[in-house]
Amino acid sequence: MGWTCPNKYTLDCGCECEDWEYDVDRPFMCYTDYETRITNRCTLHQDEHNARMKLEEEYIEKRRQDRLKRDEALAVYLKTLSDIEDTELVPLQYAVDKFKQVMKNTNSKSWIHDYLRSRFHEALMIRQRRPRCRVYCSKSKVDAMDFKHVWDLQNTQYMPTRP
Repeated sequence: MGWTCPNKYTLDCGCECEDWEYDVDRPFMCYTDYETRITNRCTLHQDEHNARMKLEEEYIEKRRQDRLKRDEALAVYLKTLSDIEDTELVPLQYAVDKFKQVMKNTNSKSWIHDYLRSRFHEALMIRQRRPRCRVYCSKSKVDAMDFKHVWDLQNTQYMPTRP
C-alpha cells in the first residue's frame, strides 16, 4: 500500500529515472497509479528543463503583474467612492437590487448580499445597526458605484499564452 519504487534505470541519453507505483486496494477503490520520476537529468535535458522553467516563471510573473494592476485600478476606483459624502443610510437590499438590475445577474439575492458585504463593506459603508437587525449602506455611494466596471475589474482574467 502506498508509493513504492520497484524499478530504477538509466536512459540512453544519460537521464536516471525511477518508476513509482501507488497501490490502492479497498473495497470501493481498486486501482494503481504509475508515475515516472527523473532523478538526474543529462546536460541536454537539463538545459531544456531550465528553459521551460524560465518560461513558466515569466508566465507566472506576467499573471502576477496583471493581477496587481487590476487590484490597483480597483483600489483607485474604490478610493474615489470614499470621497463621496454619504447623505442617508438605506437597507443593503437597495444595493442588491441595483446590482441585480445593472448586471442582469442570475445569482440569488443572498449570494449578491454576501458578495457586497465581503468585497465592498468599506466602500459602501455597510454597517449593521444592532445585532440581528437590518444591514445598512450609504445610498449616495451605491448610486455612484459602477457595478459593471467593478465586476469587470475583479473577474476579467488576463491569460497570457502558456509556454
